[in-house]
Amino acid sequence: MDEWLKQIKDNWNETADSDWYQSLRADEGIEELVKEPDDAFQPSVHQLNNEYMPDLNGKKVLLPSSGANHAAFALLGAEVTSTDISEKQLVHAQEIANKFYWTYNER
Repeated sequence: MDEWLKQIKDNWNETADSDWYQSLRADEGIEELVKEPDDAFQPSVHQLNNEYMPDLNGKKVLLPSSGANHAAFALLGAEVTSTDISEKQLVHAQEIANKFYWTYNER
């Protein structure tokens, strides 16, 4: 792996475990996301989602990152595949999915 790519990957793995980044994935933040999944998106992205994908139920979505939007897409009914350069981002995304997905999709 090129050294610069390794540095980027290492940096994201470190960021994924930082207190700041973990605070974004705290139970309270995810609870808010459950109440308002659209809030995970910037306004322009939210507008595009509503324009081109107003109903995500049953849609398959591939995300090139594992930020909060992966959970939001799932909460809005999509089947989500998330990719990331950081293995830790994927681990944290899976932890969120394991903890919250069944709780909120069995309602």
